Amino acid sequence: MKNILVKLGGSVITDVSYRQSIIKQLVSIKEAGYSVSVVHGGGKLISHYLEKLDVKAEFYEGLRVTTPEALDVVMMALLGKVNKDIVRDFNLLNVLAVGLSGGDARLIECQKLLLKDGYDLGRVAIPSGINTKFYEMLVDAGYVVIIATIGFGKDGYYNINADHTAAFVAGEVKADHLVFVSDVEGVMHPETGEVYRNLNENAVYDLKKQGVITSGMLPKLQSCFSALKKGVSRVSIINGKRECAIEKAVISCEQPGTEITL
Repeated sequence: MKNILVKLGGSVITDVSYRQSIIKQLVSIKEAGYSVSVVHGGGKLISHYLEKLDVKAEFYEGLRVTTPEALDVVMMALLGKVNKDIVRDFNLLNVLAVGLSGGDARLIECQKLLLKDGYDLGRVAIPSGINTKFYEMLVDAGYVVIIATIGFGKDGYYNINADHTAAFVAGEVKADHLVFVSDVEGVMHPETGEVYRNLNENAVYDLKKQGVITSGMLPKLQSCFSALKKGVSRVSIINGKRECAIEKAVISCEQPGTEITL
């Protein structure tokens, strides 16, 4: 049985109709004989709740600075809202799903992120270990595993980047296909709007030098290459708002977005 790991991001998480459309596709993929797991963030909803609760939102080099107060809001948004909405949507389609954070059975262990310039991001970490036995037990039992990007460190919970987490988990559990699903077509040329159907490391390096691929997409691409180097067979970046895009990528092996290769 092939193991498909899907990272959900962008407005496809918070837009109910789009999210439910995506989950219907994932149910179809599971019914076709694949195992399906989901890793999700929730940046837009986190920002919404931080503003409502009058907690300062701060970013440094594209990363969310996470104070202990902000971490409480992050956990509330991810675990109390986003994670359980996704679980509910699967259960309503008669597919049993279980929602987890990195702290459940120490599913995702992490280490505090230390920047080279010494800037302290607070409760922000990078994943460092996976409880593969626990994960495989749930997958083998037929559950769809929904993972919120909260890691467990030596002194408690941390906020971890969703792209990095998805790539790390996919590599550790040897997923057959990692699919990054958001509300963009894939990797696009900023001027022509052209979607690059295939990208390897050399091509990304050249496009970076030309200024075509900028800092916003680079961390995601670095995560893609990291997953491939750890043994993931396929990595795709696709627009989940396009009809049947995920099914086409997984079941039909089409390329509705950008395919990342080494």
